[in-house]
This record gives sequence, C-alpha cells and structure tokens, in this order.
Amino acid sequence: MYMPVELNICQDPSRTKDINFQNIDDNITIVTMYLNIGTFTKTSLLFFSKESYATVLYRNWLFSWGKLNNRVIAFFDDDDFIEQFRLKRAHLPESFTKIVKISRDQLPAFQQKKRVEEIIQNPSFSISYPPDYTCTMNAKYDALQMAVNMEDIKTKYIAWMDIGLFR
Repeated sequence: MYMPVELNICQDPSRTKDINFQNIDDNITIVTMYLNIGTFTKTSLLFFSKESYATVLYRNWLFSWGKLNNRVIAFFDDDDFIEQFRLKRAHLPESFTKIVKISRDQLPAFQQKKRVEEIIQNPSFSISYPPDYTCTMNAKYDALQMAVNMEDIKTKYIAWMDIGLFR
C-alpha cells in the first residue's frame, strides 16, 4: 500500500526563520551515512567509464542537506564531515538532526570484507569497486537498522537517502 510522505525542501536555508516548523508535515525521518574511505574509482557499466570520488566531492554535496527540512539521522566516521554537516543544518531546530559518530568495526557489513576481497579478485568479476566501497554500500542496511532501533524516532516513516543523492 502506498503511503504519501513529504520531503520538505527549503529553497533558501537562510530564510528558515520564516518557516513555522510546527506546521511542517513531519511524517518521515531520513537516514544517511558517510564513511570516509578516501579517494576511490568506480567503473561504470555505461561505456565502462571510470569516475573518481573524493571526500571533497561529498562535502560539496552537503549543501543540499541544509535545504531538507525533514528529520535526519546521519551516521559519520569523520569528525570534519560531522562538523560540515552540522553547519549545513544549523538553521534547523536541533531536534531535526541527529548525528551519530560510528566506526567501521561497528558495522556488520565490514565483517565481510575478506569475502568481498575474494569475490573482487575473481577474474570473472569484471566490474570492480574497492572492497571498502562495497562494504560501505552494504553497511547502509546496518545504519538503517541502527536508526530503526533508536527510541527517539517520532515519525511514522523512515527512509534511506544516499548522502550524494542531491548533487
């Protein structure tokens, strides 16, 4: 059954003082995560292109998270990234942003890293990602489960959004 949820986007975060947060449809909590695995290259299926991703690129994408007027639970392992995210959302009510510092050893997905490395080294596995990237993608489910288990979620719905969704 489809249940409508509403992402509340503010075009200009500097104008949030004009928003009555009491009237915002507050029915969804967004969960995201960023683990700093350094600069890495992904091979794309489309024309087999290679794209390079670095922390600075992800930091640039944080601007959009300041426009999202929904509750957010964010998991990060990088103190500088935590501070940048906090600054981007500082204009929102404090209760709209929960930041959790996490380490990879807390995430079950990283316990499978050796197996991921074995799979990637197999010659029949042609599209390759770094093992840490693959574990990070799998860790989304771990972060989402951790968020669901938190007692302070007060919204009816919860959803995952990649940190780089808004580019």
